[in-house]
Amino acid sequence: MNIRVKTFAVLKSYFQDEFEIQLESGSSIIDVIEHLDKLNPKANHVLSHSLVALEDEMVTKSTKLREGQLVCILPPVSGG
Repeated sequence: MNIRVKTFAVLKSYFQDEFEIQLESGSSIIDVIEHLDKLNPKANHVLSHSLVALEDEMVTKSTKLREGQLVCILPPVSGG
């Protein structure tokens, strides 16, 4: 199935702003994270601490996906 991925902040240094990936039917958010880790292992330290939204709702990494959904990867932020 095709899944759209949108990245933010520092993750844009490792991936395009928005792109599609191909996953097996029945995949979950953790499968997206693992796929991205394989695409760019240098991003692992950010991906492992990122939150995830599916469409416009925060979800857990065990959330199942459906064809064409938008997964937003939100890296940790800090400020001062």
